[in-house]
Amino acid sequence: MFRTCYELSTNPQKVLRVRSGFGCYFSSRRRSGVSAPGRELLLYNQVVPEPTNLVVDAATTTDKLQGGVIAAAEITPVQDPGCSVLIHYNGPTDQLRGMCAGMATLDPGASPHPPHRHPEEEILIVASGTGIIECDGKVIAVGPGAMMYCPADMLHGITNTGSTPMVFYWSKWLTK
Repeated sequence: MFRTCYELSTNPQKVLRVRSGFGCYFSSRRRSGVSAPGRELLLYNQVVPEPTNLVVDAATTTDKLQGGVIAAAEITPVQDPGCSVLIHYNGPTDQLRGMCAGMATLDPGASPHPPHRHPEEEILIVASGTGIIECDGKVIAVGPGAMMYCPADMLHGITNTGSTPMVFYWSKWLTK
């Protein structure tokens, strides 16, 4: 769900660079954020992982996620033309090797990435707007309340085909 304009690293202290001039940073204490001149944000339980084919991977080597609630207003969005992504949680849990969950907003005509595959299983829930979801070669028209389940390594993708923004929530996981 990220574009190649990001320069990411697994080094916990490396500054990440984006074309806009903002920098993201990591901390080994499950905090990350975006820094701008004179402004610094720290976010609990948010890990922005390296992209693989422009997709958010479930983090498996960070500290275990802690229980709690994270409001959307507490998260610095990752912006890309036509797409805004909020990563609420990303890391291992007691039962999972890695889990990531968040929400994305797509502008009309936008897609966060081309159809892709990854080792995580995934559920995607459309909250608002209309579009299409491709799953295992089948293209389905979707709207609010539609839910996709995709097993590991199955080709899938989403595109906003409507005239208003499309919001969806996603969750991906790797079992132990």
